[in-house]
This record gives sequence, C-alpha cells and structure tokens, in this order.
Amino acid sequence: MADYSSPREIPLPLTPEYDEEFSLGGFHIESCELDGLQDGDERVAPFDRIEIVVTYPLQKPFRFQFERKGGFTRVQLVEAICTMYRDLYRVEREKRTTAPGLVDASDNRPPFGIFGHDIADLVLEGIAHQGGGKYALEVGS
Repeated sequence: MADYSSPREIPLPLTPEYDEEFSLGGFHIESCELDGLQDGDERVAPFDRIEIVVTYPLQKPFRFQFERKGGFTRVQLVEAICTMYRDLYRVEREKRTTAPGLVDASDNRPPFGIFGHDIADLVLEGIAHQGGGKYALEVGS
C-alpha cells in the first residue's frame, strides 16, 4: 500500500474494459462510471479535510474543500471530483454565487467563467497531491 500523505501523483488505474470502450486516456467526468476505476477502495487522500484546486476549463483557478472522516478512497475522491464538476456547470448555468464546497474567500467567487468545453468533453487525466491535503487536477478534453 502506497503512502499518499506526502506529495505525489495519485494513479487512476482503469479497468481494461473501461479503457477499451472509451479510449479516453482518463476517467470521463460527466458519466463518472466508478466501476471503470480499479483499486477503488485504496485510501489515496488520508486527510479528513482536503482542498482541490480546479483550473480547467475555468478563466481562473477556484478552490473547493471536502470533508470525510478517515480520508478518501480512490472511488470517493473521484466521485467528489465528478460531483464538484457537475455542480460547477449547474451553478454557471444558473449564474448563482454559491457552490457546494467552494472555499469562502474574496478571490474565490463564481460565476466560474467556464469556456470552450461542455462537461461531456471533460476527462480526469490525473490527480496530484501537492502536500498538506491540497490537490491539483489534470483535466483534458
């Protein structure tokens, strides 16, 4: 079992069936078919509170916090990311000023300025623990 408390990349192993069917090079955010993810029960974020920075496809980075006693397994982390993106797109459509998990800070206010891609285009290609429970995402389309 790997130590995910230090900065490092968090692997997103996909089942051969999922990878063959979708050929995305990552995990499709909109559908969030968690059965396509291998080693889902492995605890990959061992912190009760984490912060995820979202940069793509937004005009500027936004920070979101999530809490789960005992940390997050790979499935729980990916599910939180998928849900967060769905909420981002919903809030942007509605031009609301709050979103679940959004860090309350003056430089972290919606709308998000989503550009160029619908949620159906987004693929989670990587997750990097930057240290101290802060995570960055690599999202492509």
